Amino acid sequence: ASATQLVEASRLGAQAQELVLKPSSDGSPTDLTCVNMMCEHVGGPCICKLARCLSKTPNLKRLDISGNKLGALPETLGDLSE
Repeated sequence: ASATQLVEASRLGAQAQELVLKPSSDGSPTDLTCVNMMCEHVGGPCICKLARCLSKTPNLKRLDISGNKLGALPETLGDLSE
């Protein structure tokens, strides 16, 4: 199964095979925009929500987060099966 939003991929769980998160073309917030007031990246792209999603989607085969201006990749990326 394929998803274009973090919530959709999390809902699919182990059935999620692909996650494509495109940046917004008009600068509006995306799924990767941090809303955690305690985070240094609040209001900008952040890996915190992506990391939680990846821990719920162990069978993900394709992840496209290109163009989202992330400064790092989540450690949970290494937990994916393939």
